[in-house]
Amino acid sequence: MERQGQEILDKAEQLSVQRPVNEPALHKLKVPYNQVITRTRNQHYGLSCDILDIFPPEVWVSIIDYAMPSYEDDEALLRLTLVSDQWRDALVSTPVLWSRIHLNGRDQDSLAKIMTFIALSQTVDVSVFITAPPLYNTASMRQIIGSIGSRLREVIISPNYPLPQPPEPRTPRQDVLSVFDQLFLDMPDLVTDVTRIHLEDDNEEYMYKELWSQVANTPLVPKIAAIYGGECDQASFQLLQDRFERLKKVDSGRPIQEILVNNIFAPEAHILEIANTVHNVSAGILPDGLLRLKNLTSLTYGSGYPDALVSLLDLVAPQLVQLVLKVPSSKIDTLKVGLTTASKLRRLLLMVDPELPKGADREDRTPGLDWGPITPISTLRYLNIWVIRPLGDNARRTLRTLVLRLIEMYRDIRDAYFSLNDAGVFTEAVLRHLSIHSRILSVSLNGFNGYILQSSSLPFKITLWHVEKLRISDINLLSWLEVPTLCSLEYVWSFDINENLIPQNTNVRKLSVTRNQDSTSSDIHVPVNPFPFLTHLSVTFAKPPLSDSWLDTFTISSFLYLSRITIHIRGPLGLCPYPTMFCYQLFCEPDFCPSLDEVHFLGHPPEWDILLIMLERRNFMTNSAVSRIKQLKLPFVTEELSDSLVLLLRGMLIKRPSNTGLLLGGARMSLLDEKSPGCYICLLNMMPPCNSKVREKSKWGPHDGKKLRSFLVWHRPPPSTTRDVPGWLGVRQSLIEGFLLELDSWGNMHTRRTSCSKFRQAVRITEDGVYESFD
Repeated sequence: MERQGQEILDKAEQLSVQRPVNEPALHKLKVPYNQVITRTRNQHYGLSCDILDIFPPEVWVSIIDYAMPSYEDDEALLRLTLVSDQWRDALVSTPVLWSRIHLNGRDQDSLAKIMTFIALSQTVDVSVFITAPPLYNTASMRQIIGSIGSRLREVIISPNYPLPQPPEPRTPRQDVLSVFDQLFLDMPDLVTDVTRIHLEDDNEEYMYKELWSQVANTPLVPKIAAIYGGECDQASFQLLQDRFERLKKVDSGRPIQEILVNNIFAPEAHILEIANTVHNVSAGILPDGLLRLKNLTSLTYGSGYPDALVSLLDLVAPQLVQLVLKVPSSKIDTLKVGLTTASKLRRLLLMVDPELPKGADREDRTPGLDWGPITPISTLRYLNIWVIRPLGDNARRTLRTLVLRLIEMYRDIRDAYFSLNDAGVFTEAVLRHLSIHSRILSVSLNGFNGYILQSSSLPFKITLWHVEKLRISDINLLSWLEVPTLCSLEYVWSFDINENLIPQNTNVRKLSVTRNQDSTSSDIHVPVNPFPFLTHLSVTFAKPPLSDSWLDTFTISSFLYLSRITIHIRGPLGLCPYPTMFCYQLFCEPDFCPSLDEVHFLGHPPEWDILLIMLERRNFMTNSAVSRIKQLKLPFVTEELSDSLVLLLRGMLIKRPSNTGLLLGGARMSLLDEKSPGCYICLLNMMPPCNSKVREKSKWGPHDGKKLRSFLVWHRPPPSTTRDVPGWLGVRQSLIEGFLLELDSWGNMHTRRTSCSKFRQAVRITEDGVYESFD
């Protein structure tokens, strides 16, 4: 059957090169070809794809349990019972699937659903999720909790305000505590078997706001997901502590083992009493209150650096599991006592800032760090050191000592991230110290700027024997690194890549390249020789400057084994030509990257006419050694195009919108009509126009022609081999030039917004259909 389809494609290829093209004959070939494709697909439909038939119960139960939403949703499991009689019988006879009970009261049937879950959970232990402010009165709450009985083991309380907001402003923390009081202090006889309590607080605190702000402006984004939790002010901590002390007095058959605050996703950290964080308030941390805080296991502090904080760190260090601090560079030496005694520390993040916090005393002191003998600590797994601004010479020397001593002291680091700004002058020393670690798997070096490579004599090569993932600012650093186990590499693109000095890395399967906003415009290309066995490639354009993007060319070398490529446009949604550049290259060279079958566009789609003619040319090639594209990810797509894309990925010949109808989103007239609403993103992508109005152009405002020219008049990289490219591209260029001439005149008086705040759902498109994507 495959041979039959190939023969039809060969005939279609012969007809397509004839001039003039015999369109009726080509159309007649589409019907038998599509029938062949449909019969081939139907052959596989007889095989069961039901997980209940494929896997044993212990496996499919885990799959369903993992797929269920963690919070505020009891509908998902109930909907699965409607799949079939087999699914209903299997699910209702599996009590563990019904052991998460949500008390959110979102509809009239909520109480009946809760009682259904309680009944179907039978005799297994139960976790209860409660939203705050409470949606049930005390009598209803007592009835629900009483029905669960001694099976209740875990309680999670989280804030969730309904709309509109309550008339009296209340913080989420207050409402969480209100539910806590209602449950544990008003009805203690019903919760005597609870062993785990988690109180959530969705406040965005200062430290994490600044941390994520730094992440947004960093080309190689650190693994911040490893840092959990948030800050909490001292008053709230003491309020919680009072309640916990009262709770201890409750006669409990099973003593509570864990009380967590913002710490639910840390299973490896066994916290016996309370894991909480401290935040500075106007009164500061009072020294006489330190003993009340001695059981902290997670400390996050980013607002000031009072002496009491140093005392607190020294007090709680022996039991700390996580430490996140913003420390002035002039006070680095104050960390010595705390860090050398933190024998249980698993995660450490230090943000070093040469500027003292507002209102802090400025001391005339030179930081020094007389470390002394090193006592190894084997618990730390994640080390992150981040220099926010350039340091002075003295602070840089102290930081160098701190970093090297930490590497010597923490012998079992798995993941190390360093963003040292201008302190990258000691890159070589950092790497040589890391090379002695036998268990480190991931190393990130951000902001080193190739300092070592600019020196007159290169150092001896450094070998990182066990590193599997490497993230570096300059790929040229590989010229003096040996990483024999390297599987994944990330680097920031630069125009001065010396491919001849980069050794071949045959183990690298995943490569991520970031073109930073500050990079000089030029030919952006990904070299193939250093990575011959690459299978996954991701190219990220971090906030690309649109005004310069039309000067760039963007090309991908032909990797023989590359199966997936991702083109990610970071930053606010705008007009960007790079996805279209890639589609144009694949259109001109349809057999390059012969194993490629997945293409992901994140942040911005290609122009739709170029995408469709690329898929047609690639997916209907007569060369059977070239894989067709089978999956796409797009930031959005209209219903009008989604069906056409599914059929093209399936390998079926289709009747689709014309190239002229797709060009400029079919909205050429609307784009130049000041009475037609809509932003450029909506109109150019065939989406229902938003309510954005055309405005009069101010004297000093930018001309719309500039941003659209950057988007539409991209440089076409010359194909490496000659191809018989259809004539649409010549027609397309003529139509765009005509449009831009009209826009030059229209834009002297009017202007449109580039984008709007409309929600656009990302999608994953396969030969089986269109699905929501959450990448």
